[in-house]
Amino acid sequence: MDVALLTAMIGATAGIIGGGFSGQWQARLEREKWRRGISDAFTTELRASVKELTTKLASAAHSMCWLCWLAKFGAGQLTRERIAQYEEEMHVLLPQIASFHIVIASLDWDVYLKLEPLVKRLKKLDAQIGDANLDFDPKKPESAEELAQLYEQVQDLKSSLPEIVSEAVRFYSVDYRTIRNQELR
Repeated sequence: MDVALLTAMIGATAGIIGGGFSGQWQARLEREKWRRGISDAFTTELRASVKELTTKLASAAHSMCWLCWLAKFGAGQLTRERIAQYEEEMHVLLPQIASFHIVIASLDWDVYLKLEPLVKRLKKLDAQIGDANLDFDPKKPESAEELAQLYEQVQDLKSSLPEIVSEAVRFYSVDYRTIRNQELR
């Protein structure tokens, strides 16, 4: 057999095999890229939903604090109008809180479960505030006492938001110190 022909056959075979391996390698890289893209999209959506839920929880806690603070430190200034304003705010916020919490459940059940006690606690406090609101009589400032007694619990709820939320999403957080240390290596 001619050396040139043999060389050509070896070159052609190497080209075919190399092309096959290259195609498989490229396909594997594309699958990995696709998986990372989906994972990144879910993580982005989860972070956005947690951010929205946190914003709504903080808004609700602020409304609760405002009303209970007024009952505790300015009961004579508490009015039915202020209570109605609180009820309107919560009427808007509670469905939003529920819907963002449900979206989080669809994205990451563990994060949902970690946030569940916080959401339940907020709803329970709102129900207690609602009961106290029914008993309030603006002509009797002492009737605000039931609301005033909830102030500390509401303050505790508001103060616990950062810790509970950050713990719930700890797995998704980015530790910039670790990234920077790896870049320096």
